[in-house]
Amino acid sequence: MTEVVAPPSSAARSMRRVDRPDGLRLHVCEADAAEELLDARWDDLVARQPIPAPTSSAAWLLRLLELERGRPLVLALEQRDKFVAAGAFGVRNIAGSRRPCLASWLADDPYWYSPDLLVDPQQPELGAVLIDALLGQVDAVHLAADAGGTTLRALKARVPWLEISESAEGYVLPLPPPRGQYAEKRVAYNLRRAARLGCELSLQTASEPRAVEAALERLFALHRERWRGRTDLLPKFAATDTLTDWHRRAVLALARDGGVLIVELFEDRTLVGSVLGLIHGRGALFHTMAVHPGGRLRGPGHVVLLELARQAHAAGASALDLGWGAGEKNGPKARLGPERVQVVRMLAARDRRHQRMLEHALRLRSRVKRATRARIGDG
Repeated sequence: MTEVVAPPSSAARSMRRVDRPDGLRLHVCEADAAEELLDARWDDLVARQPIPAPTSSAAWLLRLLELERGRPLVLALEQRDKFVAAGAFGVRNIAGSRRPCLASWLADDPYWYSPDLLVDPQQPELGAVLIDALLGQVDAVHLAADAGGTTLRALKARVPWLEISESAEGYVLPLPPPRGQYAEKRVAYNLRRAARLGCELSLQTASEPRAVEAALERLFALHRERWRGRTDLLPKFAATDTLTDWHRRAVLALARDGGVLIVELFEDRTLVGSVLGLIHGRGALFHTMAVHPGGRLRGPGHVVLLELARQAHAAGASALDLGWGAGEKNGPKARLGPERVQVVRMLAARDRRHQRMLEHALRLRSRVKRATRARIGDG
């Protein structure tokens, strides 16, 4: 391989470009140079995915760089001025020592919503090439992703000794929804019932930056009210001023490119339901929903989620990623007829000899974390 020296810059020592014999150019950017690859080429590759993920877009990942607790590492394979494979990771050490170092998704899973390696669908074999490049930088990878996605296929091709464990269930909704007519009938009945009870109902969608900004502040307030006093993971969206400010900047960055929809439902001029959706090309994402229980309208969550699906389809999306979990029977997600996907967690060491040691180390770390959370909860 022929290494190409990067142009002089303050981040030059954190950025490398390598021309490969197969005609591909490998970009490796870390630490302060990680943002160098998050540009229009990156977004073009995201748009070519089977279901483009808005939280894999350059605008979102640029904000995730702020949250990475370890060392950011962004890789991309370029072919004729186009990215054909890419991934954004955070590199951390298991026990504070220098080695071994593991690569996880940048800022880890909670902010990604169904992460996966980005690979040109016309060249699926490049996923394994990207994994080779990643394992040239770290000792192991520890990633959660769709069991039918690119990441698992690429890891199996290069690291046959990897450990795979089930993690959660995800839901993807084809657009228009398979059970859309049934959901519309149920929603229409509840809207008519509420109107007979004298409710003044109003449904609106914000997509322009200024409207999104105002609707987002109302969603923050409703979300904080809904989850006040809860200790589970769901309140992350607006649980602290720091998280609220981060989500404000991330969502508004996407809104400037037309990538945000916020559907709001008002009952007697009071906000009773709000859902934040993100869009990137043919892909849409259900991000956060909050509802006000106890009103005269039944099922405000069903109303806003159905409307989000309609608006996303009208904007050109062919699928709505509903995220992981919360697919309870008769819930807003389940009523629309989504497809269920299995999410798995993968641990793959570069060297087979180190695989078992890393498995034990991560299990021990997980037990320590669970015990710590339990003590905090008891306190």
